[in-house]
Amino acid sequence: MTNKHGNALRREREARGLKASYVAYRLGVSPATYSQIEREKQGLSVDRLLRILAILEIKPSDFLAADSATSGNGKKAI
Repeated sequence: MTNKHGNALRREREARGLKASYVAYRLGVSPATYSQIEREKQGLSVDRLLRILAILEIKPSDFLAADSATSGNGKKAI
């Protein structure tokens, strides 16, 4: 699955004050792999997205609604 959620995942992680290395550890991947996910250079399966959202304590429906309301640059779409 292609990854179109990396920027939003980074914003949510940073908003919670979490380090990428912590999320990577909890996810069971290397920090480099998690960095690629956030930079949208690594594919992202639905299962992995759900696991990341659980780590960040975000409901999938809330995440997808918020992510669809922003454009790729992190600003609200008009």
